[in-house]
Amino acid sequence: MRRVLLGMMGLAMTAAGAMAADMPDRQMVRGRYLVESVGMCGDCHTPRGGMGEPDLQRPLGGAGLGFAPTMAMPAWADKAPAIAGPKAMGWTRPQMVSFLHSGVRPDGSAARPPMPMFRFTKDDAEAVAAYLASLPAPLSVEKVKMER
Repeated sequence: MRRVLLGMMGLAMTAAGAMAADMPDRQMVRGRYLVESVGMCGDCHTPRGGMGEPDLQRPLGGAGLGFAPTMAMPAWADKAPAIAGPKAMGWTRPQMVSFLHSGVRPDGSAARPPMPMFRFTKDDAEAVAAYLASLPAPLSVEKVKMER
């Protein structure tokens, strides 16, 4: 009886370990889905080519915005910063999670329009931050030109 109980406990611990090992993959898949399909982050944060197409060599590498408000708006941002890579925006991962969860930047200010005021759940904010940190830092314009 004791052996059966120990065997069952071992099986349960192995299954729990396998589930925990799978969590980072699930988190990355969730983060990618939120960035690419829900938040549509690339619409503003990915540079555009001459025909308006996204520059796929610099995804989420920061970009000038191709639109502006029709009335004066003093806080309007004319650029979307680079958000790809582990050191995007010069923020730590916990700072990025906090921003995505609360809408408040590390300096205490809110994001400038047209950035939507996202309020992700803590788990979703962690998934987005993990996914963004997993991406390579964007290439500079000069490097892209040299590679073409």
